Amino acid sequence: STIHRFLGYGPVFDVPHVVFASNWELIFYVFLGIVLGHLAPPFLALIDFAKAQFVRLKLPLYWQLGLGGVVVGCISARVPEVWGNGYSVVSHILQGQLVGVWLLIILLAKVLATSATVGSGGVGGVLTPSLFFGAAIGGLVGGVFHGLMPHIASVPAAYALIGMGGFLAATTQAPLTSIMMIFEMTLDYNIVLPLMLACVT
Repeated sequence: STIHRFLGYGPVFDVPHVVFASNWELIFYVFLGIVLGHLAPPFLALIDFAKAQFVRLKLPLYWQLGLGGVVVGCISARVPEVWGNGYSVVSHILQGQLVGVWLLIILLAKVLATSATVGSGGVGGVLTPSLFFGAAIGGLVGGVFHGLMPHIASVPAAYALIGMGGFLAATTQAPLTSIMMIFEMTLDYNIVLPLMLACVT
């Protein structure tokens, strides 16, 4: 409230206003929460695996970091969307500009790039990658639901929003924090109920 009062505050992501199509759709968000909950542990395990593999090489830290950079560079030569913290890509997902097979390719490339970065000793955590992966997975799941049942399921951007919170809740095991964070990032009250369902699930 202090920031609101003195500095002004707007949403972090410029998200179109989300209108949910049906109350029955809440079931889809519970399903999304289950999917995210099952994908988060393998993601965390992959990072641990990457760290172990880099340690096994027994290279000096600067060579280890350099090797991680080479891996990321090779990936980004084909998929430049893996660069940076992913906020611009998340924004494109929420705007509906990234969908389908290309979004799946970006998701897989980002998983590999993140594993190489963190595994090689690069400084970073799971916060922004979790938002990225959650948005991408949510967008993919939402694309399937909306394509099959357009009168019941909302646009993929709605699922991407909920996916951000759900995957963050799964990786950090902090559902209440995730709910508050995504709400603060979007300032859209309409997302609270499906966001709560996905994060808690």
